[in-house]
Amino acid sequence: MWIHSWGYNLALHAVAAVAMRHVHMTTELHPHAPFNYHDEVDMRIETLTNLGLGLGRVDGWVIMVPFTIPGELVRVRIYRNHKNYSDADLLEVLEPSAERISPQCPLFGSCGGCQYQHMSYESQLAWKTDQVRNLLRNIPGATECVHPAIGSPKTYHYRSKLTPHYPRPKKGDTATLPIGFLKQGTTHSIIDVPECPIATEAINEALPKLRAELRDKAVGFKRGGTLLIRHSREGVTQNSQAIV
Repeated sequence: MWIHSWGYNLALHAVAAVAMRHVHMTTELHPHAPFNYHDEVDMRIETLTNLGLGLGRVDGWVIMVPFTIPGELVRVRIYRNHKNYSDADLLEVLEPSAERISPQCPLFGSCGGCQYQHMSYESQLAWKTDQVRNLLRNIPGATECVHPAIGSPKTYHYRSKLTPHYPRPKKGDTATLPIGFLKQGTTHSIIDVPECPIATEAINEALPKLRAELRDKAVGFKRGGTLLIRHSREGVTQNSQAIV
């Protein structure tokens, strides 16, 4: 199985769906979470989930925190407890990984659209390959034959489709309508994204006009929605049938 980096999420979700149908997952449930809201904890990141979250344990209790790399010692703040794990925000990287790099996007960490920009591209590909390989191991009878993920010649400005979202406009105010992606760690709050370094240069050049047109039309909108932007053979379009 060859994995293209741009098709990784589709492949991973498909394999995960099959794996979950065949594997009975058991987890020991703790009667009470060992941490209080906003407790600060130092922990070592052990691995990454298939959603890009760093996973570590403190006295056997699982804590998940974004924007971390396996091997790093980090300081985190608990913000949600579940029956068998806690979610936390990253406060400080105490011992950074050699694979940690500076993300190019100024919104990385606030925007929930990307999970791996803090990792070297080679490390991203290696982890994506390993995650698919591990999922296949959980499928009875599956033959493990996963080749290394095929990287893109561009690590930025490669995405030919962008689907920014927007909420229901506030009455009489569309000038500040956020058009972008879900804010990290939320399910409804949208962060405004004026440009996206993952998208092609042509899409970024077209974004200001498309965003202005949407805000002009949004006065009468009764609900939020999604803006489809594609870089096709004919140029930047909102036609979902255009050939890329």
